[in-house]
Amino acid sequence: MSLSKGQRTKENILVQALTLYSEKGAHNVPFQDIADKVGITQAALYKYFKDRDDLLGAAILLGAEKGREFFNATQPANSNAQESLVFNLSKNLEWCVKGSPFTYAFLSLHFYATQIPHIHKIRRDITKVRLKRLEDYLEQGNNEKLWYVKDPKRTALVINNLLLGEMMEIINAPKTESLKERQHRVCENVLALIGAKPI
Repeated sequence: MSLSKGQRTKENILVQALTLYSEKGAHNVPFQDIADKVGITQAALYKYFKDRDDLLGAAILLGAEKGREFFNATQPANSNAQESLVFNLSKNLEWCVKGSPFTYAFLSLHFYATQIPHIHKIRRDITKVRLKRLEDYLEQGNNEKLWYVKDPKRTALVINNLLLGEMMEIINAPKTESLKERQHRVCENVLALIGAKPI
C-alpha cells in the first residue's frame, strides 16, 4: 500500500529531523531547521506535530519501526532457540554499526525517556516487546533442551541490559573492535550466561 502525500511528507519530516538530530543533537535543532531541510514552512510542521517533544517521539517510533524492518527482512525461518538468540543479538549490534539516522532514534529513546513522559512510555513499550522476545527464546531453548534457564524473565532482563550497553558503546565509540569480533564476544558471553554450547 502506497503512502498518501501527507503520510510521505510526515515520514520525510521525521527522517530529516533524525538526520539533523544525529548531526547536531535533538536539543540543538529548532523547528525552523527541520522545516528548511524538508522545504516547508515552520507553520506547516505544526500540522503534523504539536511540539518538539511530539516530533521527537514520532521520530523515535519511526526509528524503532525501521529497526524491526531490518530484523524481519533477514530473520531465518525454522531456527532453533540458540540460532534465533544469536541472530537477534548479532542483528542488534549490526544495526548500530550501520550508523543511520535511525540509530540516533535509539540513543534519543534512552536519553530523553528520563526527561519527557511520553518518550518514557515509548521506551517502556519497546523494552517490553524486546524483553518478551528474549524471554521467548530462553523458554524455547528450555523446551528444546538446549539449556536450562530457571528464570527466563530475569535472565532476559540481564541479556537486554548487556545488549543495550554494547549498542550504546558502538554508537558512542564505534571503532573499539570489529563488528564480527563484538558479535562473537557478546554471543559467547550470553551463551555462557545461560549455559548453552558455544558457537
